Amino acid sequence: MDGAVARRAAATGAMISVDSDSHRASRLGAQMWYGIGTARRGWLRADQVVNTQPVTAIREILACKRANA
Repeated sequence: MDGAVARRAAATGAMISVDSDSHRASRLGAQMWYGIGTARRGWLRADQVVNTQPVTAIREILACKRANA
């Protein structure tokens, strides 16, 4: 996903998950900057990124999605 796609997805109300796409634990820290960079290029706010939310908020989000499925 690039920044433009992230921005469009967030505009629809989608929650974005920032990840590293790392395949080795030793590269996790360095690779995570790619995910953060994508979020920044997409001008995402913290409330639009699911893995910046407290666990209780994530559980609420999932419960709402399951109830509406």
